[in-house]
Amino acid sequence: MQIGNFHHVTDKLCPRHQTYTWQSNDKVKAIDRKEPYYVEVCPVCVQEKIDKELTEITGEAVLNAELSQTYDLFERKSIITPKLQSASYKTFTVSGEIDKQAKDFGLWLNEYYFKNEGTGNAILQGRPGVGKSHLTLAIARKLNEDWKAIKKPKSVLFIPVNRLFQTIQASFNKSDGMSRDEMMKLLERVDYLFLDDLGKESTFGNHGNEASNWKQEFLYELLDMRGKTIINTNLNGEQLKKVYDPSLVSRIMDGVGKNIFVYPEHAEDRRKLPF
Repeated sequence: MQIGNFHHVTDKLCPRHQTYTWQSNDKVKAIDRKEPYYVEVCPVCVQEKIDKELTEITGEAVLNAELSQTYDLFERKSIITPKLQSASYKTFTVSGEIDKQAKDFGLWLNEYYFKNEGTGNAILQGRPGVGKSHLTLAIARKLNEDWKAIKKPKSVLFIPVNRLFQTIQASFNKSDGMSRDEMMKLLERVDYLFLDDLGKESTFGNHGNEASNWKQEFLYELLDMRGKTIINTNLNGEQLKKVYDPSLVSRIMDGVGKNIFVYPEHAEDRRKLPF
């Protein structure tokens, strides 16, 4: 069967799609072949390749558009719970010396990343309820505003690690959420990534057992591609080693140096029950 002037349908079937292949009417020349040859393809395979390339091009364009609006990215793509919507330095209550030290560390970290354009990760560690998430979000918000103020906006993103993986898992069997690759591309490209409550995704109801492989692989790949990630966690050093592979722990601590604040064990629980 003749299709136009360029190719015709053969009697051969594509082993993958069981559709008849198309063959060029004339031989063509190729640099990697000595003799001219007939081109034979499966039309469905060709269309799939075209569709995939168009999807990748569209995805790249959308992502670049997101990152080109760096200041707005924080509000549009960060995952912030209702309780933390108003979290900032202005709403951070200093009720004692530990709170003062924590806030001073946060402001110092802002200066380090903004004025000094520092690199490397940063860690805030302490037991649940001491105010790590509030302070981490305050740091993120100020950093976003500071860069905008000098008309050099950077991309800043705040995401609870547990919600990050829930979003990826939502895309496994349906169209909701963001796929693993889409999430990876977004997170690895932002200038400053704030990961809230690292370890919660692995230890909730799991009694500190080792995190699932795919989550560890995702975190390792992500942190291996980044240079400025600010992390808060309930886990101390020994607990991190129990939950995560040593290579991932190394990436978590990459470039931390002095960029670490550890809440003492006796730090007040801001969420303690009234009974």
